[in-house]
Amino acid sequence: MPKQTHYLSGPIAVENAQLIDMSAGMNWNMPDASAVRFLAVRGTLWVGDCRTTYDFMLVEYHLNIDEMPWTIFSTLNDALEKEFAPDFWEIVNYSKKERWGFQEIPWDGTAYEVASPYTQIPLSIFNDSAHTMRVVRPFVYKDTYLKVHPNGAAVFAEQKKLAFLLPLIVEAHALLPPTPLFWANDDQTIPLRRTTLWLHEQTIQWLSDTGEAYPLELRDEIQPRLDKLKPSQPAKKVQPPTPPKPSRWQEKPKEKQFMPTPQEPTPPDPKETQPSPQQVADSEKQYMELQARLPK
Repeated sequence: MPKQTHYLSGPIAVENAQLIDMSAGMNWNMPDASAVRFLAVRGTLWVGDCRTTYDFMLVEYHLNIDEMPWTIFSTLNDALEKEFAPDFWEIVNYSKKERWGFQEIPWDGTAYEVASPYTQIPLSIFNDSAHTMRVVRPFVYKDTYLKVHPNGAAVFAEQKKLAFLLPLIVEAHALLPPTPLFWANDDQTIPLRRTTLWLHEQTIQWLSDTGEAYPLELRDEIQPRLDKLKPSQPAKKVQPPTPPKPSRWQEKPKEKQFMPTPQEPTPPDPKETQPSPQQVADSEKQYMELQARLPK
């Protein structure tokens, strides 16, 4: 009677996660890495109410790619054949879409969307004696499995089963770098270009313009830069006011136009309307003289 396969229908959790650094004495050869560690990881995996254990060698590579620190995780060359019990994959359904913080890299069907330095990075696949069995280029898409984390971590596997498991193991054993480096697209893919770095100047300007949130781990680095771009008292987002009419000194001078202005009649001056006796006598004298000169 065939064994029953328990699919991942419930929550998945890790208990009793243990790690031993087995790097001492390993004669690894990885010229592009600043450090390589061989980590024996083991623990108990619960899938719903089903229990199984894992015990295998996780390889950790520390690389500097395009001036960014990266940590990449893979397994030994023959991990599936030698390090996992056959019934392990009868409990763990690797077809379930679980990512545990790791995301895809956008790709056009032939290549990942990464800066050119990423495509040049070689990665050694070791055996249990730290001998290089082959060299791969993890950021070149060739039907392999690569998932990246915003904190500058990646898991690489040549088998889908391991690509499903490694993100969980990395998280359970607290192996993630602490600080976010990249931000993700709306579709939860992470393009690996400098303009998608949280600390890139274009990202800082975007944060300033939009007021979008950023990781709290980066507050000490991002907030001072935002403060330099924003006024001390941020203006409220309101509709711009109607432009005021130009003031008099802004208007173009015009020629004066003299227009009659209707006015109330001015009352006569009392002094002018009441002549003095002398003025009356003079007026009569002038009249008599004028009459004497007229012909009769």
